[in-house]
Amino acid sequence: MKSMTLDSGDGSGAGTARASVGISADGQYSITVYPEVSLTTRTTYTTQQMVYGKLCQIENKSTASPPSGGTSPVTINIQGDGKIDPKTPDHFPGSTQEKEGRTTQTLTWDLQRK
Repeated sequence: MKSMTLDSGDGSGAGTARASVGISADGQYSITVYPEVSLTTRTTYTTQQMVYGKLCQIENKSTASPPSGGTSPVTINIQGDGKIDPKTPDHFPGSTQEKEGRTTQTLTWDLQRK
């Protein structure tokens, strides 16, 4: 008998974030965002078994779990860097991505100094 377990999941979240911006005299800046997000996830597990029967037949059997999941807080921080354009010194947009395994965090900002 040979078996294999597959799992799949999805999720979504919403929340608020604190942001910190530091600007140096030469126009370089750094932005750090600390989101406080509640993430809701759902995971399903499927087990497939190959059973060798009489006369070397292969029988496939599949069973799936009911979806399970929950809501939990996620605390991360993500940082982006840039340089202020001297033509528009009060406006600094940008974007950055951080990848870890199969997860990608994207931070996009469009800040206006008043």
